[in-house]
Amino acid sequence: TLKRGKDKRVLNGHDWVFSNEIESMIGAPGVGDWVEVRRNDTKLIGFGFYHPHALIAVRILTRSKPPEDVELFATRIRTAVGFREKLFPGAGAVRLIHGESDGLPGLIVDRIGNWLTIQVNSAGFEKRIELITELLQEIVKPEGILFRNDSYQRKLEELEEYVKSIPETDTVGFEIDEFGLKYKVDLIGGQKTGFYIDQRENRRFFRGLISEGDKVYDGFCNDGGFAMNAAMAGAEVMAADISAPALARAKENAELNGLAERISFMEGDLMKHPELIGAGGPYDVINLDPPNFARNKKSAIPALKGYIKLHGMAIKALKEGGILCTASCSHHIREDRFLDTVMEAAQKRNRKAVILHRAFQPADHPILAAMPETGYLKFMVFRIV
Repeated sequence: TLKRGKDKRVLNGHDWVFSNEIESMIGAPGVGDWVEVRRNDTKLIGFGFYHPHALIAVRILTRSKPPEDVELFATRIRTAVGFREKLFPGAGAVRLIHGESDGLPGLIVDRIGNWLTIQVNSAGFEKRIELITELLQEIVKPEGILFRNDSYQRKLEELEEYVKSIPETDTVGFEIDEFGLKYKVDLIGGQKTGFYIDQRENRRFFRGLISEGDKVYDGFCNDGGFAMNAAMAGAEVMAADISAPALARAKENAELNGLAERISFMEGDLMKHPELIGAGGPYDVINLDPPNFARNKKSAIPALKGYIKLHGMAIKALKEGGILCTASCSHHIREDRFLDTVMEAAQKRNRKAVILHRAFQPADHPILAAMPETGYLKFMVFRIV
């Protein structure tokens, strides 16, 4: 039963109940067990997975009496997969299940090539991982499944971290195609779930910004997606990243696509040494796609200061009228605050930032309107004058 006045957010469609919102508990449910959630007046709200030791005490899955696990999960998996097949037919990589937005809280499933990568961030689904695996094998029929259960979110649910595959293998690598570019994917060695699917549409948009002969800088280049799109449009590109393995994959991808002569690579820590941003400039276009600066609310303020510094160095290295593309992948950084970091950085250098384009995560990473936590990616394009 929830405390008085603590049910409004949940009644409006938010699917998390926090531990400090619970007034009383009947019985002693264990980690990952089903529980009923009721208002203070005992009227039923819904059913969800319970965790007695986590800040997110209940993850609501249904607002009516739940059917058996198999029926509920099978229906939602089929619905989510069918939606992606309709929107992204033939895509080399697509997110099939995006947690709460698909009614499966804490469950992330990507299809990359003919493999699935599964990331479980809730104890409820970790407890039912065998059932989920069986359903995915039946519905999607993948060549293999990789469990990338090494995310920091698992610590919040007191879950152990591990990476394993079905069938067992030490390496999972193959090629995929995205808008005419080929990528060699390393599911085990790559970041996140093996490939940055969420920037797919933004990479394509970025290509359209580039003119033949442009000089482009791609910071935090990872596998080289933005860099290759720029090179494909005729630019000369400098691509930088801290990760030697990521740079090795980026170089391999550039060679695979016949773009190696157009892209130079630089290894360096752009966070500790932001002066490396724009090295070799000035540039016509600079792209920044840094890792998550703010994994919690407490780190949001220092993260914003970090963005100001990064954007300042980028603006310094841009030609008059140059283009700055920048992204944030933390839901703790609001879009308006992210925009402020660009404006402040521009003002400090007596420049102005003109918004040309703003975007967020693609449709296979849907955002549940009542849960801002399901939205995280901001991608903004500016002309710096």
